[in-house]
Amino acid sequence: MKRFLTVAVLAAACMAASAQTAAEKAEMAKQKATQAYEAAKTKLKTAERKVFVSDSLQETGAQMVSEGKDLISQLKAEQKAKQKEFAEELKGYNKFLKDKDKDIRTQATQSIKECQKRSATEMKNIEKQIATAQKNIEKGNANIAKGKSTIKAATEAVKVAEEKLNTAADKYESVTGKTAERVGAAVAEKGKSKGKKAKD
Repeated sequence: MKRFLTVAVLAAACMAASAQTAAEKAEMAKQKATQAYEAAKTKLKTAERKVFVSDSLQETGAQMVSEGKDLISQLKAEQKAKQKEFAEELKGYNKFLKDKDKDIRTQATQSIKECQKRSATEMKNIEKQIATAQKNIEKGNANIAKGKSTIKAATEAVKVAEEKLNTAADKYESVTGKTAERVGAAVAEKGKSKGKKAKD
């Protein structure tokens, strides 16, 4: 009788241990599926961020180029107008260089020097602004080139990340019984599947 009870107790203990092990395995599977699912979502966000950066580089670069060209066009128009203005001013002073009055000739010479100095200063300032605008154009073109060089790899990375997320979502749902987020073609496919079941 004692032996029978001992065997029964051992059998019950084994069954309990087996049940506990199965429960632990199920819980571990849920945790693993959840971690994989969350990691896949994070990787997708990272990949999407890289696409955003590539797009932004091209957009910002294009804007820098456009603004730089517009500014250079304005500065050159201003430069041309200033040159004409100074030329007219010098022309007026030059008329007095042959005047009979020495003081007038001296004053005209002084005025010409001052005019030429102001002209040189203003032209130098405009040239500096043109050079700065040209540098911004070059930076803009560099941003465009960088964006174009990275967009293909970034887009492909998003595609791969979406596939991994959808795979992880399938596993997550099968193990936890909860609804998981899907992206891309899988969303449309899941919608069609639900519609078909509803008709059936």
